[in-house]
Formats: sequence, structure tokens, C-alpha cells
Amino acid sequence: MHTAHFFAKLFFALVLAAAPILSFAANDLPSSKQLQNELQAALKVGDSKEKIESVLKDRSLRATYDKYSHRYQSIMRSPTTEAHAIVIYVNVDQERRFVYVETYDSYTAP
Repeated sequence: MHTAHFFAKLFFALVLAAAPILSFAANDLPSSKQLQNELQAALKVGDSKEKIESVLKDRSLRATYDKYSHRYQSIMRSPTTEAHAIVIYVNVDQERRFVYVETYDSYTAP
């Protein structure tokens, strides 16, 4: 019983010690909502594929075009941890003109 109590205290101490590190790692990317708002502000409905590609390139977002889903897809990865990324979908119409942006947080465990 005494050993279990010791390990419980040790685990709790390690979690507390890691909290500032995990907090920093979570904040090294903009929030997915902030990124969505930024892209939505830079692009207007009907913007051309050239404009879309330019906006993505200006933000160092490498994207591929999925012709079946009619969207550009990109991932913004955290520079400090593999556990967090933001998935970006720039949805377009049949002529590849801008319609809207979706962003999602993606969390993985090593």
C-alpha cells in the first residue's frame, strides 16, 4: 500500500511538472478558429484557383487538390510536437473557385 501511494504521488508530480511544457506545445500554433478566420478574410467567395493557391503559399501551407471532394487540403503541423496539427480544407466549386474554409484540430499520441 505504501509503494502504491508513493507512485501515485510521483505520477502526480510528473504531471504537474509537464503541464507548462504541454501548455506551450498547445500554443505554438494559432487556434484552428483563428486560422479559419484568417483564411476566410483573405479569400472571397468566387476567388480563382490562382488566388487560393497564392493565399496558401503566402502562409507556407503546402496543399494538394482533391478533385473528388472539390477542395484543397493542407496540414499545419506544430513545430514543437507531433501531437497537434491543424487540418485545413479550402472548399471550391466545379471551376475551382473559392466557396468556404474548414479547419480542424488534430491530436495524436506517439
